[in-house]
Amino acid sequence: MVPELVESYVGPAELAAAVDAEPPPTAIALAEDTHELLALCGEVASDEDRRGWLQAQLSAISTAVAWLAGERFTYRELVERCHGAKVELAPDETFEEAHRMLARALPGSGQVRECYQRWNRAQRVPREKLLPGLRALADELRGRTSDAFGLPAGEDVTFELVRGRHYLANADYQGALRTHIAINEDLPISGSLLLELACHEAYPGHHTEHACKDAELGVDRRYAELAVYVYPTPQSLLSEGIACHATEALLGDEAEEVAARCLQPLGIAFDVETARAVREAGQLLLGVRPNIAIMLDEGEVPAEAIHAYARRWMLEDDRLVARSLESLKARVWRPYESCYPAGLDLCRRYTGGDTNRFRELLHRQLTPSQLS
Repeated sequence: MVPELVESYVGPAELAAAVDAEPPPTAIALAEDTHELLALCGEVASDEDRRGWLQAQLSAISTAVAWLAGERFTYRELVERCHGAKVELAPDETFEEAHRMLARALPGSGQVRECYQRWNRAQRVPREKLLPGLRALADELRGRTSDAFGLPAGEDVTFELVRGRHYLANADYQGALRTHIAINEDLPISGSLLLELACHEAYPGHHTEHACKDAELGVDRRYAELAVYVYPTPQSLLSEGIACHATEALLGDEAEEVAARCLQPLGIAFDVETARAVREAGQLLLGVRPNIAIMLDEGEVPAEAIHAYARRWMLEDDRLVARSLESLKARVWRPYESCYPAGLDLCRRYTGGDTNRFRELLHRQLTPSQLS
């Protein structure tokens, strides 16, 4: 009904062909199928982790189907019922703390946004160095990820520069332990952001999670459900939480030093101390877009006030802020915005700096309720 709600499918081609040959299902038919599958969970899944995961996924899909059929849910209800997290507006005090942190760290004088934009322009990676920089980081991060968390033999990622996309980056898992990562070269990318992209999308983020679970749980289609990734589910919350926590979990306080050693020999500027503050402030600002999504859903804040709110807290220039708002308004499944901050908070509290706990997140099918 809404293909945009399915991120990827890497299962048997004949099954995909059979589904494509059928007429699109109605919301009623999807609801009936979901309820039947929920009733079968106890029979097909004797493993407690798998059974709980399937039940959480199917319950979320049931709500999403009702939403598609026209039933009214608020943004907050959809996040709780589909992603497994309760959300409220992030307090402005958190964003103020981020801006104070940047005011202390960024060179020059003036408003924080102006200082950040000047610094970001000076740190921007030239187009011709984006792919070499990503590959250098990926090579370093792959070895560290393998040592710390384990990687299946034969896994690999490829990077491609793209244009005209609404996203900054996207990791498309293609099965067989391979991931294609698209990077939007239309947007300004600093060395600091390049590190975040390499960790978030590849090692030990999205690609690592897909490859580890596919190799261990998806082998021989024992966990056939791993072949499909559906957006309005608890799976999305944990996946984005893992990816947002990836840099900190793998590299800790030495993240920027590691990146500098990879990138500076390529002639890529990397301001270690300021980059560290930018990364930490960026995590505090993750709640801005979900706040805006809640405002859009509730309809109580005028459009011009929402735009002013975005300009107050977002660091990018006015053109990119406007682009970000349009992207958010056009998003098919807007509750996904909360998967980043809520997922990060959940995964960070669960791991508590414990390498073995982050390894669990990469290798086991868990639900948000198991991490709480």
